[in-house]
This record gives sequence, C-alpha cells and structure tokens, in this order.
Amino acid sequence: MLEKSIKKTTIKIAMVCLGRAFESAARFDPVIIEETRTWKAPVSIRMRVLPCGPCMTLIKNRGKIRYSGKPQKSCDLEISFKNIQSAFPVMAGFINAEAGFAQHRMIVKGDIPLAMSLIRCINRLQRLMLPRVISKRVLKRVRPLTLTDVFQRLRLYSTGILFKY
Repeated sequence: MLEKSIKKTTIKIAMVCLGRAFESAARFDPVIIEETRTWKAPVSIRMRVLPCGPCMTLIKNRGKIRYSGKPQKSCDLEISFKNIQSAFPVMAGFINAEAGFAQHRMIVKGDIPLAMSLIRCINRLQRLMLPRVISKRVLKRVRPLTLTDVFQRLRLYSTGILFKY
C-alpha cells in the first residue's frame, strides 16, 4: 500500500512539473511554439491514470496553452495509463513514452497526429528538463545542449515549474 501511494505521488508531481513546463515552454521555446502552432484551437489534451489516478489537462485556446490539473469532461485527445504500475516507469523517466505505448501501458483516444505532435513536444521538454544521465535512457537521440538550451533550461526551472509562468 505504501509503495502504491509513493508511486501515485511521484506520478502526480511529474504531471504537475510536465504541465507547468509545457505551459511555460510554449511561450519561449521555438521548437514547441512551432509544433503547437499546427494545433487547431480550441483543443484539449488529457493525460490520466486509470481508474481514478492523477490527471493533467492541457488546453490551447486563442493561441495560448494552459495547464490544468483538473480533469475535463470532454477532450480532443486522451492518453490514459492503464494503472499506477503502468504509468510509473514512463512518468519517472525509466522508459520513454514510445516504449510505454509499445508495451501496452497506455491507451490513446482521439487525434493520432495530435498525439504524435504532443510526444515530440514532451521529448523536447524532457531534453530540457532532465539531466543527461537520465535523458540518454529516455530519449532516442540526445544532442549536447547549446548555450541557448542551457538558458532555456534555467528559465524553465525558475519561472516555469516553480512559478507557473
């Protein structure tokens, strides 16, 4: 029981960090700005753990992306992890999202091109957020960080995750 609550808390923290980082990076990171430009507004994306685990929602409206920890009743894309044990390795950075999908840990409902675009954005965020030791295990290719990437990482940590700006 204690192990399950620790995993659930870890997933909840990872979703909050990912959601806040996504909202922040969508304002300044050119790769994510370009990728999300193709999303038709309004669009909502929900990521959750079944049956009643942590949930995160990203909403694009009027050109801005907003993170919400609350579940929406309807969404354009829903990525559902089958249970806490399936979500933990993906959200904790032990395996990447593609491997999690290949291992049938998650279910994708909705717009598949939007899901692929979201995965590209999440890979970019993981490159900026995670240390190289972890990102080598999670991402397929890890290029060295440029000076601009280092400043974006600092901005993401300081204003994005801590202050949700």
